Amino acid sequence: MCDPRVGGCDDAGLVVTRQRTVVLPPFAAELLRVRREFATANEHDAVFATRNGTWHQVVNVERRWRQIRKDTGYEWVTPHTFRRTATLISEATTSELASRQLGHSSSQITRDHYIAKPPVSADLSMLLEALAEKDEPTAEL
Repeated sequence: MCDPRVGGCDDAGLVVTRQRTVVLPPFAAELLRVRREFATANEHDAVFATRNGTWHQVVNVERRWRQIRKDTGYEWVTPHTFRRTATLISEATTSELASRQLGHSSSQITRDHYIAKPPVSADLSMLLEALAEKDEPTAEL
């Protein structure tokens, strides 16, 4: 469905988001540079184009990804596994930075759907203790 708020639509009516720059760590940038050297020439300058120079179909990427995982012993790695990146970024920085890295329209989306909730709440016991001492109950209660 076409939504001009996110950038427009292509000829098939699919949403096309605005381009943005993502700063990658050196190891990832180098892997992509090497991959580009061997990539099929294509009009989009895509690093991962088909042998015909077109975009991969999602169903084919999913099928190939399942086979790669099986062949390498990484069956546990699914696209959902990559959501951990948001949790790691937010733990080291903020959820706002995690949201910006992932290209989400709001940090609320990142917090609601990508950042893992800790299994134990923050230790606020000392604060609660101080509040309890401050508001000692009276005999009237």
